[in-house]
Amino acid sequence: MSTFTLKIAKKEGLIYDGKAALVTMPGILGDIGFLPHHAPYVVGLKEGAIKIYSQEKGLSVSERTFFIKSGHAYFHSNDCFLCVCLKKEEEKKIQ
Repeated sequence: MSTFTLKIAKKEGLIYDGKAALVTMPGILGDIGFLPHHAPYVVGLKEGAIKIYSQEKGLSVSERTFFIKSGHAYFHSNDCFLCVCLKKEEEKKIQ
């Protein structure tokens, strides 16, 4: 199973930097997921959960979850970058 580079940032800085086999997120027009080698894509994000799946655990168990209020996602050349506003409860967990 191949992977892609995933970076998640909030205005204060990077909160996740690693490899992923799949990432799912709440797009403004519905949920979306990115697999390796996805076509270039830009999407706005709404409130919900970003779930990261690793190569080691497979696609059935998420490795990490972030709860967001809003954001944007960009996928290009096997790199995915998310700029997000976290929910207050999530901010407390990261600090």
